[in-house]
Parts: sequence; C-alpha cells; structure tokens
Amino acid sequence: MSGDPARARRLTGVIAAANAQSARVIGITGSRRGVGVSLTARELAGAFSSFGTKTLLVDLSRARISTSEQLGGKISFVSSAVEIQRALFLAEPLGAELLTLSADVLRSALADAAEAGFTVIVDLPPVIQASGILEPTIAAAQPALDVTFLVCLSGETDQKELVACIETCRIAGLNVGGLILNDWRMPASHLIWKLTRTRPPEHPSHLASMHEARARIGET
Repeated sequence: MSGDPARARRLTGVIAAANAQSARVIGITGSRRGVGVSLTARELAGAFSSFGTKTLLVDLSRARISTSEQLGGKISFVSSAVEIQRALFLAEPLGAELLTLSADVLRSALADAAEAGFTVIVDLPPVIQASGILEPTIAAAQPALDVTFLVCLSGETDQKELVACIETCRIAGLNVGGLILNDWRMPASHLIWKLTRTRPPEHPSHLASMHEARARIGET
C-alpha cells in the first residue's frame, strides 16, 4: 500500500469519478484474472486514505458465496478491520466463513461499513466465470456497490472481451463508472492508469475518453 501523497495525486481522476457519484462502496473487477484488479484496488484504497478519507479495503477476490438465501448470521468487516496505515484499514480475510456467506449477509456487511463512515474499496473476482455465468460474488454484492470500475490490461484485453464484460455488468445492474487501463509497456516498476467512460449500452464498442489519471507505481 502506498501512503505517498504524490502517488495519490496521480489517481485523482479515479477518485474524482467516484466522488462525482457520491460513491461510498466502490467495486473493482475485470474480465478475467491477471489484469491487475487486486493491485488497482490496493492502490486506490491507498490513494483515498492519503487524502485523509477513512478507507476500508475488502478483499472478496476469491470469496465463495452461497446461493442460498436461507442462511442467517451476520458478519462485520468493520470489527475485523486492521489499520495498516493512517486512515487505511484492511478487512481481515474471513476464511471458511465466506464459504457459507449468503448474499444478504454480504450486502449488509458492506452497507454497515459505509454507514460506519468508511469509503469501501471492494476487490472483486472477475465478472464472468469460465462457464460464462456471472460471478456469484459480484451478483451478491451488486446492490451494495455504488459504482464499479473495470480493469483491463493493455495489449491483452481485446475489444470483444471488453464489450462482453461491460454488457454483462449492465445486465447485472452494475453501475459501471469507467475503465482503468493497466499499461505494462512502461519501464520496469511503472504503471499507467487511464480512466475512460463507456458510452450508453446501444454503443458498447465505442469508448470515449473522460479523464486520464497517470500513476507511476514504485517511483522513489
């Protein structure tokens, strides 16, 4: 995690896009694993906290959510949170407890964290499973997510894959705030983030630039 104010300033485009929608629970996902979703979530959480925002990072990237709505119980991401740097908290992994976590319990835990005054960054698994079905964790979290950003990897995520991901998100009811492009063609230990807004669903293949936020990760 980074507490570097200069590094955080280079992520202000993403933060501004979220703040423009008064988003308190922000999802980060992608079309598949390996595009930099977890890195993006960590850096964004660090950026929010660098500006003094009380931020909670919740890692659901490998969570397994039960499809049964009959499960009771309650969990709290707030009570399990550990402050790892000023204003930045990490919800400790809940392990096997997540295997029997219902959608209602997950949504309640995310909503409770926002009500407790946190800006919640949720590290989500890929949108679509290998079977082509919407990932259950995303379906479960969707009502609690104010905005979701999609991460794609430059030179790896093709247009067909991206359009399918965007359309799946919209069908699922996710509010897609934009795309974050990871460009690994930069020199070692550098990363470029580019935020774009997608056009309306009738033109899913066209992307219009909304704002560009550049972040060089690992600079001294």
